[in-house]
Amino acid sequence: MATIYTFDGKKAFGMWLARHRTDTRLWPDSLYGWADAKGLFGPGQERLSILKLVHWLEQQTGYALSKDASASTSINKMEGWGTAVNSKLAGGKPDAVVLAAFHLTEYLTVPGASPRKPMSFDEMLQIMTGRLLITPDGLQEPD
Repeated sequence: MATIYTFDGKKAFGMWLARHRTDTRLWPDSLYGWADAKGLFGPGQERLSILKLVHWLEQQTGYALSKDASASTSINKMEGWGTAVNSKLAGGKPDAVVLAAFHLTEYLTVPGASPRKPMSFDEMLQIMTGRLLITPDGLQEPD
């Protein structure tokens, strides 16, 4: 079955998504403050768990994301695209509700932007369809 999403686009998006859970410098202030208030920073705490991320997204958006495991599963799947070695391992489509939550909470950033620039919903889709590339200097159209 054909898809509008490209393997390279999904791989790039998955890698960028995974990096956001491990690099607190990319987090919006609201997430950093929430994690700090919850005591999530301590010895050996290097990344935000997917479940904690879902709880924060839910609190910020009002979306009932933790009612079932679909949001956690979707985030895990999308992050997994970043390590996929072929298109079969990068299967599935993105979850529109999760992408909307990322957009509303300004969770994902445009790389290289200073000050921090949230990634738009459209930019997320453009990356996954291969119409925008993630580079250290920002988002660029392919040559």
